[in-house]
Amino acid sequence: MIKFCSPHKLAGLPENEPILLALSGGADSSALLDLLAAYAKEHGCTVFAAHVDHLIRADEHDRDRLFCETLAAKYGIKIFEKKADVPRIAAETGESLETAARRVRYEFFARIMKENGIKILATAHNADDNLETLIFNITRGTALRGACGIPPSREFEGGIIVRPILGANKAEIISYCEENGLSYVTDSTNFDVSYARNRIRLNVLPELRRINADASAAAKSLTESLALDYDFIRSEAEKLIGNDGISLDALREAHPSLRRHAILLAFKKFSNIGLEGVHIEAILSLCERSKNFSRISLPGTMSARIENGYLHFMPDKKGESENENYEITLKMGKNVLPRHIILYVTEQNDKNVYKSATSAKINYDKIIGKLVARPRMPGDKILMNGIHRDLRKLMNEKKLPPEKRSEIPVVSDDEGVLFVPYIGIRDGACAGSHNICIELAEEINEK
Repeated sequence: MIKFCSPHKLAGLPENEPILLALSGGADSSALLDLLAAYAKEHGCTVFAAHVDHLIRADEHDRDRLFCETLAAKYGIKIFEKKADVPRIAAETGESLETAARRVRYEFFARIMKENGIKILATAHNADDNLETLIFNITRGTALRGACGIPPSREFEGGIIVRPILGANKAEIISYCEENGLSYVTDSTNFDVSYARNRIRLNVLPELRRINADASAAAKSLTESLALDYDFIRSEAEKLIGNDGISLDALREAHPSLRRHAILLAFKKFSNIGLEGVHIEAILSLCERSKNFSRISLPGTMSARIENGYLHFMPDKKGESENENYEITLKMGKNVLPRHIILYVTEQNDKNVYKSATSAKINYDKIIGKLVARPRMPGDKILMNGIHRDLRKLMNEKKLPPEKRSEIPVVSDDEGVLFVPYIGIRDGACAGSHNICIELAEEINEK
């Protein structure tokens, strides 16, 4: 008997929750199907299977699909199937075959789980897979998270992925199939050394077993220990992340390990793309300089920015035009500007607009010519306190973030700048006997 863990215990869910098995037809998933069928009969849960035909191997993919259909029928379980031209998809996206195939599979599994109310996805990863993953991650230059190997369970699209036979090695799984008369298919690409994982499996693992016959078990012990360490460090690093970003003061006082993990965790909230060591060092250098509103670009069209003593991650607007070329004549009521910016122009009302930096009560008689809204332009000045002040310098003094500066409209008439939200009103244009109210919609205030 091979090592088998309860899927429900791994998932932390009741024993009546249904299970979806990722079924390839290979020895691993065939053995796991047999184990799950017996487990389901004992615990009263339902097992489903899902098979993806990747159309990679012209002479084998139909064989594998028919085998899985027959296997599912043998155990009396429903099977969900999908055909996907992975070679074409990989060519279109620029992904490797392995990456494209994996993405297609897991997108299919996620859809089946959502449509059928299934919360548990079981995969047949084993101890040898875990060792391969560890070696693969080390050779690519992993940090602690990658050295933790394959987790026994993890969250997945509102559900949980579990690996019930992660503690069994390949030899034990093959023996289980032979002892129980279980048929399975063999994927010929498993022997194609153009794949990095296959080179590890065929060339590296045999050498490791000459040093330690039970190298897979040793690797599992290591990855489990590292996973415990990672969980502790992660929980401590999360304490550095607040609603306002990561405090630079707290980051400086923290242990270097916690700094790196806090950055990785905070970035992961905004992007599925991982950061490499060079990116983390650049972010730490940015934090060390602590220059307000300084920023660096990161993978996934993201950026890291310093603002008022905090580190923030956000979509990178680099390359966008800060000053779109528009000029819109303002009318009474709602005025929609580019970037979904809204200005309201209304007759005088009773509310005290002086409480808001985004509103102004203006003497209508002081408006010269046409009233328009436009972006800030180089050299723009506004007459305030008897001095023509440069808008760019005023925005610096107000400590307005760069992206907000590019969004704030400038309200002008034929005489020049009349009103700028967050900055103020031109001398002599304040409320008189005949007033209008100009107000920037609150949507931009909280962006």
